[in-house]
Amino acid sequence: YSHYKPGEGLLMDVPEMRANRTIIGTPAQCRERIAELTEACGLTGWMFHLNYGQVPAERVVEEMEIFSKEVMPAFPSGEWMLAAGART
Repeated sequence: YSHYKPGEGLLMDVPEMRANRTIIGTPAQCRERIAELTEACGLTGWMFHLNYGQVPAERVVEEMEIFSKEVMPAFPSGEWMLAAGART
């Protein structure tokens, strides 16, 4: 986060973050972006970081639950095993 100027928060630039550096949005937006990037880049697995900045732990847990229930089921389980570092 060193490229942010003092007082500049992560939420100030959500459209740029969504377009260029992150998967962020509703579960439907996340599913769409994951599918898009998987196809465009030939990805076979993912790794996600849901705890960013100073987000309260309760919110991170809530986001993980939403992600596991509303995003992950849209993709084959093998992709998530690779993302988690499991060996097959």
